[in-house]
Amino acid sequence: MITDVIPHALLIFLILLRCGGICLTAPILGSKAVSVTIRVVAAMFFAVAIYLGLADKGFTPPTTMGALMTMALTETALGALAGLTARLTLDMAMVAGQVAGFPMGLGFSQMADPFNGVPSTSLGRLYTMAALAFAVALGLHREAVMWLYESTTQWPPGSSVDFTAMIPKMMEMICDSVAMGVRLAFPVLASVTFGHITLGIVGKTAPQLNLSALGFSIAILCGGAALFISVNPASEIAARMAVSTLTR
Repeated sequence: MITDVIPHALLIFLILLRCGGICLTAPILGSKAVSVTIRVVAAMFFAVAIYLGLADKGFTPPTTMGALMTMALTETALGALAGLTARLTLDMAMVAGQVAGFPMGLGFSQMADPFNGVPSTSLGRLYTMAALAFAVALGLHREAVMWLYESTTQWPPGSSVDFTAMIPKMMEMICDSVAMGVRLAFPVLASVTFGHITLGIVGKTAPQLNLSALGFSIAILCGGAALFISVNPASEIAARMAVSTLTR
């Protein structure tokens, strides 16, 4: 009787590790605003639901402790990598805000970010919160749960996973995320640069005017106008790209 229960218990344990990995690192589910108790309970709930929904429970339990440890590490790494990929993409919105804040003169005052645990500027926090709001609206947390279930079909619990085959795809996603962060910051950077160029031309044509005191105001006005227009589309793009990492 006990020997019949052990394979099912080990299967639930491995699924729990995969769910725990994504609940630890994914956006929204893995946010520091969500308590550890809630994340543990959510991982356990997801694990039981996925176990009950598995069509084929033909799981072969490991015969050695080393094999069990290998399976446990594989399941944890698989869930954690999926969550980290989505988090990295969503965090590019914060990077865009950080990059855009410096030419506007808003990058020198930084504050502690309670969600990411790193210092961030006011624009970085603005982009982050806007992207997080869009991610919730687009159902990023639901896509993470769907990925957990669908991944059990592609990589059944306890099976071997070829992580080396994932490296090129992950590198492509990282490069796309970095490029996206630069593109999201470009409207503000271009607007501030245009304002400084215009101010420089006016200073050359009318040197009697003291325009040095207007440099900061021009940067704020030009960057603020571009920010007002671009912050919502930029945050939505970051959120959609984060969702797409879990649906590919």
